[in-house]
Amino acid sequence: MKLCENRQGNDLYIERGMQTFNDLSKHEQIITDPVFIRSQQSWSNTWDLYDSAVEANQYEGKIYRQYMIHEKENLNDNKVIHNEYQYSNIDRKMFSNESSKTFSSHSSSTFFSQESLVKMTSSKNNCFQLNDNNKNKLPDIDVDAFIMERILNLSTYHIKQVVYRGINTNFNINRDNKNNLSLMKTTNLSLERLWQYNCYLTHNRNVSCLCWNEQNHDILAVGYGKFQYNDDKEGLVCCWSAKNPEFPERYYQTDAGVTSLSFSIKRPNLLAIGLFNGNICVFDLNRNNTSPVVDTNDYDKKHANPVWQIAWYERDRSSEISNIETLISISSDGRITQWILRKEFEATDIMRLKPHHSSNTTCQILKTNDETQSKEYFSNFVGGLCFDIRLNDKTIYLCGTDEGPIHRCSTIYNEKYLESYIGHTGPVYKVHWSPFAENIFLSASADWTVRLWMIGYNQSSMIFSSSNSKVFFDAIWSPKSSTMFCCVSENTIEIWDLSKSTLDPICIANSTNQRTLTSITYATDSD
Repeated sequence: MKLCENRQGNDLYIERGMQTFNDLSKHEQIITDPVFIRSQQSWSNTWDLYDSAVEANQYEGKIYRQYMIHEKENLNDNKVIHNEYQYSNIDRKMFSNESSKTFSSHSSSTFFSQESLVKMTSSKNNCFQLNDNNKNKLPDIDVDAFIMERILNLSTYHIKQVVYRGINTNFNINRDNKNNLSLMKTTNLSLERLWQYNCYLTHNRNVSCLCWNEQNHDILAVGYGKFQYNDDKEGLVCCWSAKNPEFPERYYQTDAGVTSLSFSIKRPNLLAIGLFNGNICVFDLNRNNTSPVVDTNDYDKKHANPVWQIAWYERDRSSEISNIETLISISSDGRITQWILRKEFEATDIMRLKPHHSSNTTCQILKTNDETQSKEYFSNFVGGLCFDIRLNDKTIYLCGTDEGPIHRCSTIYNEKYLESYIGHTGPVYKVHWSPFAENIFLSASADWTVRLWMIGYNQSSMIFSSSNSKVFFDAIWSPKSSTMFCCVSENTIEIWDLSKSTLDPICIANSTNQRTLTSITYATDSD
């Protein structure tokens, strides 16, 4: 940094370019030896089980007696009774909390845990230590606990996961009227809550975005951010698995609220995260490190406002950098930026969102000390809230603004919009291309409407109004039906089928707990 400051106006420094080489990726195949399977059996009678249980109880009782002897040496008889009662209560609470975190269950036990006793004794100012030689006999305790956790979750959520996979069964799901979505109106269609991803990490946090992994469709990344400027909570990203709804497989804490996230297509282990303070972070899920691989915290071209959406984008093969997957982000500062990830981020603005009524940015003339300066303000740019890349042509994308217009743009030509669509009177929170018709897209706005658009027409073809006059935060096309889409408006989920009705949704479901619904997505590995 000091060299860069001394560089200006100094003749000792000159510009010099250099070229870096990117290693080419290649596919490798290996052949393994055939796996031989053999059967192995073991047998134990009732007395073997009894002897094992008695031995374990005697060992734990010995540890407890040693601890109590040490307490009696330092305390008088009156305090011994009090500490014995207090110790037993603390130990039971610790064992209950520890078992709930490790195995994701809420069961308790009357036996004293060996590990909890060791933690309790070590917390007493290290005045009493135990020589635990049996701990080295369990080198695979983490793997065994992981397998046990999977078995418990499979036993708990087996019926619901079978329904989630779309397997035809005669199972009846246990309905919890307190937590389920109450169905208001339906035509042979209903919504049933299977489970919820929730733990102590996500308590009192707002869900801001959702994203499925491109390779492992059981992994769902959830971003927790803020929707109000006075909310100063730190951000959180949890990678949940459908096999374990009780606790996330990975979680990362950020210094600001999470506003967007996206999994890489070519490298599914990379997760890009956009933050409320304008930073972008990339995490590697294969590493056991909670720090990002690369971020824009110290980058001078980072966004100055919240990054409302981010997506991985594979460049056209005719370009110079054909095999590099880049990032595209949109922010309230009016910039749509393309990021190339090498050893660090390299940013290029592919579009500056200007007001629709003026194609040229206005300038304000400032006169200070008999000098005239021309300064370009960010207020002359329109804030971007969302975008969506076309499926069959990666160079074309849509972007929604906070003023209402939707623009169709190109990554090749960044001087003007290809086409603008006027109709919304409030901020556009979501735009989504139809996966079946390449010239049709959907938009959700704060003006209580969801609109259907067609390429070549500046006005919307269809308008779908909210049944309860609420803001639409999200809308998404169905991946299985070309005429169905789903949208959320605060505490309501609406499912529309254009082949049946264009006036009313075929299904309306309200959240009974009156929580605000902010995001929605279809499961990629479910029917």
